[in-house]
Amino acid sequence: MYITHHHEDHSGNVNSIATNFKVPIYGSLGCSELVQGQVATSLPQRLFWGTPVFTDHVAAYEQSRLSTPKYDFELLPIPGHAVDQVALFEPNQGWLFSADAFVSPQIKYFMKKESMVQQIQSLKKMARLDFDLLLCCHTPVEKKGGEALLEQKINHLEQYYTAVVYYYKKGQSPREILKSIGAKERWFQYFFSGGNMSAVNIVESVIRDEKNVNNLRISTL
Repeated sequence: MYITHHHEDHSGNVNSIATNFKVPIYGSLGCSELVQGQVATSLPQRLFWGTPVFTDHVAAYEQSRLSTPKYDFELLPIPGHAVDQVALFEPNQGWLFSADAFVSPQIKYFMKKESMVQQIQSLKKMARLDFDLLLCCHTPVEKKGGEALLEQKINHLEQYYTAVVYYYKKGQSPREILKSIGAKERWFQYFFSGGNMSAVNIVESVIRDEKNVNNLRISTL
């Protein structure tokens, strides 16, 4: 069993599986470390997916391939939604397990720590693969067309990023930018999650990424 990332809706059943089935459980080094410590979650996450478990049952798997008697998976780091997120690609079967990198061609909110630039880079990495089935944890696409959906999301995120940077350079605040690009805050979700899940988080993610890019340019001069 391989855990794609540490979020509670993906790792919450690890202790139960380890106890009842006695199977090996793997994850990236980052995932293995994160599930052993305190991970902050919002109220909606705890209500829908439960409180994160503390577990040492996820063994750090640092190789680039994971093989079973029947299948051979390539393990591809795809950060952005989570720093430890990994996709599994079985080229012989044409299966791409994309964790939470896809979910939908368009997004309406981010969690606080998500990175727009990393998400775009990860989506482009997956879009270059030759796969038949896009096996997203939330929206599986069990037919041809997954490549087109990944491209749609890449285009959506790139356009969003460009628009945010345009208004950011004009001196607008994140809330002003959200209004200028025609996006709306999901206020119930915002307050219910304590601000952890919101539309303005997308804007703030872009601003963080843009600042990091600019700082990198300056540091290399």
